[in-house]
Amino acid sequence: MRRSVFWTVVMIAAAVSTASAQAPGGKDKPDYKAGQVWLLVGGGTITVLKVDEVHRIGRVIHIRVDNVPVPACQGIHLTRTIDHIALTEKMMRKSSSALIEETTELPDENFDAYRAWQKQKNPIILKDQTVADEIRRSLGMPLICNFLPAQIAMP
Repeated sequence: MRRSVFWTVVMIAAAVSTASAQAPGGKDKPDYKAGQVWLLVGGGTITVLKVDEVHRIGRVIHIRVDNVPVPACQGIHLTRTIDHIALTEKMMRKSSSALIEETTELPDENFDAYRAWQKQKNPIILKDQTVADEIRRSLGMPLICNFLPAQIAMP
């Protein structure tokens, strides 16, 4: 009897320690670092540009989003790049699905939008929106497809 109680306590302690080491949803909390490339939930890729510690907010992840799918325009499938988004670590976890590259080269021009963001009087940090939410908001504007097929370079 005592042995079974002992093993029950050991099993519960192991389960609690495992659960506390994981993020909500059972995922381990990733350690975001500049140069990492993540899959974006819903399509596209996220490149981590910089990670800052911000007073009263915590870790802020600065990202670039590439290959954002855009609705088709006259049968042509377009993609878009968003040069800079700042978001909390929590929103980054909700926005990214898998690490696909541990380190990638970050050319200096990738930081132009980040530097412009830094100069703003009240820079925006996504605290309760995912990257997909921001993409939907920015794509909410109508897309004007006013080009002729002859103006499009086809491979």
